[in-house]
Amino acid sequence: WEPRTLPVLENSKEVKEKILYLRGVDDYRKLASICDSSKSVTIVGGGFLGSELAYSIRRKNGDVAVNQVISESGNLGGVLPEYLSKKATESLRETGVNVITNAKITSARRKGDGVELESDLLD
Repeated sequence: WEPRTLPVLENSKEVKEKILYLRGVDDYRKLASICDSSKSVTIVGGGFLGSELAYSIRRKNGDVAVNQVISESGNLGGVLPEYLSKKATESLRETGVNVITNAKITSARRKGDGVELESDLLD
């Protein structure tokens, strides 16, 4: 299994340096270390892994703002019925995760120590 990459994140070497794709435990450890010294983190994707990461980071690092950008109308929208997907999204929001639904990343650029993402809202 390989995480899906987004061309908009791959096109700039500067941006690519700040992107972490989770492929295994070592990548998770690296992410945990990054979160210890970051003000915010953005998870792109609302499947099982993306949703669990958003929840775990928020619970472990209460001072870190966690944003999650997903193209579906709710978390796990590709596998759950709509009412359960909405419940999962609601639960994540209650933990403090800023879930941005129906969004597609359209551009990315370095800004200071981080990356600024722009997105379009999908119908």
